[in-house]
Amino acid sequence: MEVKAEVQHSAEKVWQRYVHEMDKVLPASMPGHFNEMLYVDGPPLAVGSTFIVTYHEDIPHYNSIKFRWDEMNHEEHHFKCTLIDGGALNKHFSYLAYTFNILPGSTPESCVMQYIVEFVDLENHTFHAFIKEELEKFCNLLNSHLLTTSN
Repeated sequence: MEVKAEVQHSAEKVWQRYVHEMDKVLPASMPGHFNEMLYVDGPPLAVGSTFIVTYHEDIPHYNSIKFRWDEMNHEEHHFKCTLIDGGALNKHFSYLAYTFNILPGSTPESCVMQYIVEFVDLENHTFHAFIKEELEKFCNLLNSHLLTTSN
């Protein structure tokens, strides 16, 4: 599954704010959805390290999700992380990974956020549509957050 969204920010700004400052920007850009993001095992943003994202109490389905960084390339604006605990893992999926790339936009002041979602289903379900909607919503909320905060 692939989700793309053009945002009105440079690739460098999106990478800096979304990736380097993910622990601050993720909860700030999606209040009422995520409470916090914590680096738990290993240095932040390092391959093999893990992080946990906790959901807001209004999200009744899950408490938290834990990911492992599988790939990280700051020069090419690329990462891959795999869900290793929580969320839909072991409920709907036996494997769920997100690859994120920043691609050129239609102008120098824009870029395209691209997510590629890899998964192995455990059962027949409709959770794919939910993931796609959540990623589209996140891209829009991040774009709005970056527009309203300083460089």
